[in-house]
Amino acid sequence: MYKYAPTSKQLSTQGDRFLHYSMVCFCFLVDQTRKVRRSKPAAGTCSRCGGGASVADMKTSTRFCCVPFYCLF
Repeated sequence: MYKYAPTSKQLSTQGDRFLHYSMVCFCFLVDQTRKVRRSKPAAGTCSRCGGGASVADMKTSTRFCCVPFYCLF
């Protein structure tokens, strides 16, 4: 048997039966954060509240988690 599972394109024989390994990876979103890098006042007013407008430079960080599974066919 293999110490590490081979890719889906690799085949091995065990007796007269073929073993086929395939890797499936489940990825899901862990979290997403947004931070204001800098902001400055802009010309004009807000159309909803009438307050002063501003422009902001945002940084978004997204973290994913990927879990590999090896399947035997």
